[in-house]
Amino acid sequence: MIELTEQQRLELAEPEPVAIDPQTRETYVLVRKEAYERMKSLLALDDYDPDDGAAFINQVMSDDDAGDPLLPSYQHYGQVSWPDTSSDPADARRSPHALRRGSPTL
Repeated sequence: MIELTEQQRLELAEPEPVAIDPQTRETYVLVRKEAYERMKSLLALDDYDPDDGAAFINQVMSDDDAGDPLLPSYQHYGQVSWPDTSSDPADARRSPHALRRGSPTL
């Protein structure tokens, strides 16, 4: 453990106290141990589940869409109409799945 000098104690009174390593010129931001522990726990990925994040994003987007009066006016962008392949097997080669495999295009 390092004991603080008077100059270091004065620097800690600043909103973002910094320390500079005189040999490497690396800059460090000094935080109290309690603040460090809080940040460490917030950034820990030990129990992070990406599905939880995706579910949260989906919920936020759904809530946002529900309150968007213009949603129907731009919901069609990016959508592609594909031919109905259920009646004509010859059209199957033009399905979106076939296009992804590099088959002939429409």
